[in-house]
Amino acid sequence: MISRKHLLSLFIAASSLLLAPAWAQDLMLDSAEEATVADDATEEEDTTKTSKKKKKGKKAKKNAKGKDAVQETASGAVASALENLKTLKGKPNLKAEYYVYMCSASWCRFCCECMPVAVDEYKKMKRSKRVEFILINGDKSDKVAKDYLKGYKAKFPYIMFDEVKNAKFANLPGSSAAMGFPAAAIVDKDGKVVASATGAGKVKELLNDWKKLTSKRIEEPAEE
Repeated sequence: MISRKHLLSLFIAASSLLLAPAWAQDLMLDSAEEATVADDATEEEDTTKTSKKKKKGKKAKKNAKGKDAVQETASGAVASALENLKTLKGKPNLKAEYYVYMCSASWCRFCCECMPVAVDEYKKMKRSKRVEFILINGDKSDKVAKDYLKGYKAKFPYIMFDEVKNAKFANLPGSSAAMGFPAAAIVDKDGKVVASATGAGKVKELLNDWKKLTSKRIEEPAEE
């Protein structure tokens, strides 16, 4: 495409040719051809730059999407471990700052005492978006585990006890602190134990105190 500037230049050049002597006309024609070539080269260069900018923009958007995807995945050692546990059921909050583990099974009378408290407190944890609850189920099969949770209308994520036990609890950071029926523990996102309890009374107490136990402490400034 010939620009207006180029057309104006050609018009002026043509007018000058009519008035110039023959030898000057040849020189002017050569200059006009060179100018045309130069304009074409400039236009091609501009098109190339525009194309590169578009590609760069698309690449930047793609990279941004990739970063967003990474941010939506696991945050911390516990979340990474949960992604790799084969028998994990449910969709835990992988951006949680703290995790509450509770070992429980349908055959344990004291575990059954803790379940209503766990269900009520789990609803509050979900609203907070800071704390996630993981049940470590000690029943003999996944079917029995599902029926156990269904009986209490429990919807929290759960993992079978055998999977973490067989790995000596190393595949779920901090879970060894919740070993027992019933037992519970609160850990941070990297598996550092904040609190733990064994026995129905202590477990219910821990579940009721999860807000206080996971609240961020504000350090007082040192006295000068």
